[in-house]
Amino acid sequence: MDANSFCIKRPESQNEWNEYHRIRREEIFDRIDGVEYDYNHPSLIHSENHHFILCMNEKIIGTFHFELLKNKRAAIRTIAISGDKKNKGYGSQLLKLGEEEIKKHEVKTIHLHANPKAYGFYKRNNYVEMSFEDASINEDTIDMGKNLL
Repeated sequence: MDANSFCIKRPESQNEWNEYHRIRREEIFDRIDGVEYDYNHPSLIHSENHHFILCMNEKIIGTFHFELLKNKRAAIRTIAISGDKKNKGYGSQLLKLGEEEIKKHEVKTIHLHANPKAYGFYKRNNYVEMSFEDASINEDTIDMGKNLL
């Protein structure tokens, strides 16, 4: 995998935002019973929330959303790779690039609510089970985190 062919950036154009929403909706929210994707969710404009797209050779293949919390902490709210791009290492690439964006805010600890199916993915990327007192949209999640050096 050539790392030079990847970039992470904030969505700017309407097309980039459309792809951001499509990937999140299809890969995350459509899979949770009783949860409807909100294209106008307050987190999309709240100043503590940061949204990114992963581009590979200029094609959008993933999304990353984190929220800055108090006490030099952040929460990864969503990370998603589009359909046929899954299980090829792109999620780990996105997570690594997303962590670099989080570090720019002097964050010391990252928290998240992991879907049980993603537990192994986060473990492989050095996340451990860690208490996270924060509401999740899915009660079956596993609280995980990572301390940054």
